[in-house]
Amino acid sequence: MKITVYKNPSAGVLHKFKERVNKMLPQIYRRTDIEKQFGISRAGIYNMMAEGRFPKPVKLGERAVGWLEEDLKNWLDNMQETK
Repeated sequence: MKITVYKNPSAGVLHKFKERVNKMLPQIYRRTDIEKQFGISRAGIYNMMAEGRFPKPVKLGERAVGWLEEDLKNWLDNMQETK
């Protein structure tokens, strides 16, 4: 068991709270992350989305979208099953 000693006790509580919140929130990947991770171009992503072969993004703001990690995992699993 790892014990962490903080100079400010409330800092430790805040740190643990942030860890719990981060575990609860879904991981979201931006388009550039997907391009780097999977080697797919921007056009490739949107072409596959139009064909129904890539997950749709979630809206993060007025001009920002991202893809849920769970959707990307399911997409990868489906890709492996079709091979």
